[in-house]
Amino acid sequence: NMINLSVAGRILRKAGCEIYVSITGQDAIRMVQQQRFDLVFMDIQMPVMNGMTATKKIKELNLPYCPPIVAMTAFSMQEEREEFLKAGLDDFISKPIKAQTLVSKVKKWFEDQKEEEAENVMSWSNNKILNLSTAYELKKFGGDEILIESYTEFEIDTEKLLRGLNKAMKIDEDVTEALSILHTIKGNAGTLGVEKISSQAALMEGKLKMNHLNDFENNFETLSIDFEEFRINYKKLLNI
Repeated sequence: NMINLSVAGRILRKAGCEIYVSITGQDAIRMVQQQRFDLVFMDIQMPVMNGMTATKKIKELNLPYCPPIVAMTAFSMQEEREEFLKAGLDDFISKPIKAQTLVSKVKKWFEDQKEEEAENVMSWSNNKILNLSTAYELKKFGGDEILIESYTEFEIDTEKLLRGLNKAMKIDEDVTEALSILHTIKGNAGTLGVEKISSQAALMEGKLKMNHLNDFENNFETLSIDFEEFRINYKKLLNI
């Protein structure tokens, strides 16, 4: 999704990396054949072709130089991580994306420096309007400009996504679309430390997956209230 792409891209550029963005697994396969890359961050869930399939096809190309491929994934179970490595991925980094972890992962592969494995730092038991430690880490690696742009983009995009979610459920009765939107909201909010929204979106996603539709309206109202709380307060919390 575009929030994760935008945040990760800004962090890596600020750290001195030259980056290229692929939207689908097929694009990634084409790009690695056209030029040499030092490292590939491969999202597991992509449109058209997922990251595991794309990685397998890249490895099968037998390129003169095949870059290390690092899975970017929201999955956290050890069994799932082992499955990624068995599929040919060389490493993994957990979403939500954190600046320090992302830069350290580049250093590990590009500068051969040691780092601890990425942790799943989302705390579901202590939800906040905004986890300021996440924001300060982003500011540390990207500066005020990245801080302002990232949270402003999140506000605009989430407002649109909430309208789309409401339409998907109340007008179109499209649960698949609603699940996709909730997954995006959850991921975007998690990346930026907007914990109450991320937690509520995750709750709603889980209920829809189990086909629990009766309480959607109440949960959607809660999500909307959480977003309004964020929208009113985030600039004051960030001092921007």
